[in-house]
Formats: sequence, C-alpha cells, structure tokens
Amino acid sequence: MAALRAPTGFGESMAELVRVHRDSGGTVQLEVTGAPRSLPEQADQAARRVVQELLTNARKHAPDQPVDLEVSWSTGSLTISATNPLGPERGYAGGLGQGLRGIGERCRALGGRLSAGRTPDDEFTVTCSLPLEA
Repeated sequence: MAALRAPTGFGESMAELVRVHRDSGGTVQLEVTGAPRSLPEQADQAARRVVQELLTNARKHAPDQPVDLEVSWSTGSLTISATNPLGPERGYAGGLGQGLRGIGERCRALGGRLSAGRTPDDEFTVTCSLPLEA
C-alpha cells in the first residue's frame, strides 16, 4: 500500500479538500480565476483553513445542497468565496459560529477580511480576502 502524501501548497490542498467533499457525497462547483502562485506560509495556511471550514460548514448545515467555491487571484489579493443554498430544514439565525470566527481572526491577522451571511436568494455566502505580499 502506498503512503499518502500530504498536499504541499494551497492549490494542492484545495484540490484535495474538494475531492474529499465530493467523495463524501457533496457537490462542489469550483471556479478559479487569475494566475495562481505560491503564497507566504501564513497566507497559505490561512487559505487552506478557509477552504476546509467553508466546505465543512456546507456539509454540516446544508448537506444536500451544492457549493459554489470561487478562488480569485489578483495582483494584490487572494479571494475565496463559497455560496450554497440554505438547507431545507435549517434557517440561518444570524451570527458566526466558532469555525467562521476562527477563520475571520486568521484573515484579519494577515490584514484581510471576512464577510458572511444570508443573501436575498436564501443562500449563505462567505468571502475571505487575503492580501498578498508584493
């Protein structure tokens, strides 16, 4: 049996997290725009954790709903967004759970920002923007 190799960068980690989500029965539509590149270590770790938390939340709160995951690279930032319909039996009471608070703290510690909430279309959207070093 071959040993499992851990992903070594954000792109590989993201692909692995998406694969695991799909293998567990989830639906993910992934869109990557811009030119991916290496990230500083702290930003790489934060980006991995953001994707992990977004997919975990989607599976937990709306398990039968598809997730639109967007990763956008620009000159000065990396933006990660996830949107999914709210589950049929679960509403959104407002506020952020522990996981979203944690990734919000990671984003802000790197000079980024996190927004999360219900959309007018009864979807839940989370967006994290991380600045990239020049």
